[in-house]
Amino acid sequence: MLDDVRGVVFDCDGVLVDSEPASMQAWVLALTGLGVGVDAAAIGEWIGSTDRSIAQHYASVLATGPEEILDIAERHLRQVLAEDGVRVFPDAIRLLEIAFERRLPVGVATNSVRWRLDAVLEAAGIGHLIPLSVAADEVDAPKPAPDLYTEAVRRLALEPGETLVVEDTPTGIAAGKAAGCRVVAVDRGVFTVDALSAADLVVARLG
Repeated sequence: MLDDVRGVVFDCDGVLVDSEPASMQAWVLALTGLGVGVDAAAIGEWIGSTDRSIAQHYASVLATGPEEILDIAERHLRQVLAEDGVRVFPDAIRLLEIAFERRLPVGVATNSVRWRLDAVLEAAGIGHLIPLSVAADEVDAPKPAPDLYTEAVRRLALEPGETLVVEDTPTGIAAGKAAGCRVVAVDRGVFTVDALSAADLVVARLG
């Protein structure tokens, strides 16, 4: 997988860490507290999107703005992370270790905003393993736009064609391909293999 690349950029949620359950729990708590009847399955439909997209959607049916919804969701997520932590995916950590062993530049590019990325990595105990990261509020447009991966590649002093992107969602795959990178998709059982087929390679396990 890494034989002919010069750097690797990972997505975070669903690739490095299994943070989606915590995120879904926080959103269910936030929205039900505001009187919206949702469950984890309904929030799961938003996997790959930004929290702001979720907030904007539900703000359209509530007598409140997206910023208030985001603040409530943040409080719940911080509480869930503090209480339960986040599980890491061992295969992704192994691939990260292999990249370090080969002295390849490594980064993370995520549709999470900075506070959320840092909180998740801290809860997972792997923040010290990530030398460079780019969050959604640090670029003009989130995935599926190429901005996050374009910026990560720039900061790593690489060329897109020599950079491997590791993703798990169609949205992220589209972003990596639009940035001109090679994309490996790991099937975490959330999307069908067909939905991930725009990647250069789909694998059941990393490393």
